[in-house]
Amino acid sequence: MDSNFLHRFSAFTETEKIALRKKIIIFLFFLVVSVILWLFIALSKPYDDQINYPVNYKNFPESKVLIGDLPDHLILSVRANGFTLLRFRLSSKYMPISFSVNSFKMNRLPGADSSYFYIATRYARDYVSTQLSPDFTINKISPDTLVFRFGKVSSKKVPVLPDIVYELDKQLILKAALILDPDSVLVSGPDFIVDTLRAVYTQKKDLGKIKKTLKRDVDLEKIKYVYFKESEVQIGFPIEQFTEKTIQVPIEIINRPENVHLQAFPRTIQLTCQVGLSNYEKLDASMFRAQVNYLDAVSTETNKLVVSITRQPVFIQALRYTPLTVDYIIEK
Repeated sequence: MDSNFLHRFSAFTETEKIALRKKIIIFLFFLVVSVILWLFIALSKPYDDQINYPVNYKNFPESKVLIGDLPDHLILSVRANGFTLLRFRLSSKYMPISFSVNSFKMNRLPGADSSYFYIATRYARDYVSTQLSPDFTINKISPDTLVFRFGKVSSKKVPVLPDIVYELDKQLILKAALILDPDSVLVSGPDFIVDTLRAVYTQKKDLGKIKKTLKRDVDLEKIKYVYFKESEVQIGFPIEQFTEKTIQVPIEIINRPENVHLQAFPRTIQLTCQVGLSNYEKLDASMFRAQVNYLDAVSTETNKLVVSITRQPVFIQALRYTPLTVDYIIEK
């Protein structure tokens, strides 16, 4: 008898469990439906919100160039229903506002120089609205003022200077200066910047070891607000094998008064340098200038004058000479 009772109790408990599961499922179903209906009603209502919207500027006044930075986003205070705002928040890509500067009246900025202008963004609401969804109503745009600074456009051609690091392989030398193509570029930009430019530089670059004659493309270093007609130049390395050459160079005396005779001993120096094979024969003493300064003789008590090399060709390297100092006699 006890066994039958336990069997009936077990069967009753399982029946109750099934009924409880059904009730929970029905409750959850109606809960989900209620939440969906609540969300639908809530998102159908209008709300005020602020959205951060990207902007691109175009169509600046002719013969003028923009100086300074403009905000790349506008904060729009908008009114729209919840669905529209939620869709915007969930979107990861949207077209930036295209802001045509020439479409608005520009006013001189009070208290500033004549290069500053401003546009009040309240006058741009309708213009911006046409580029957004019609479900948005724009109440306000921040910042309330866009300040522009314009400079007069100026152009000129300036030389290019390389800013590179390199190493020549063993027994190699430059047989001429580096070849830049082009060796100068046309630059355009605000006149107060362009007028001060004396040269433009390549981007700093380490080219490593150079083992043969070659050409490399190197980008130009950018200058803010300045436009380059070419964005890169080609640098050529004219290299060859070298040998050593020794020549005698006469010593020149500078800053000597006409009524004073100074004689240096010795009168020449022995100069040794490395030179490429193509320049070996043409290298001579006339390409160098060795000097001593008479003023050093009257300003110091030493009886030696230091020899300085003040001119040398660009196609040599590892220059050395002897003697470094010379004796002298002054005769008045």
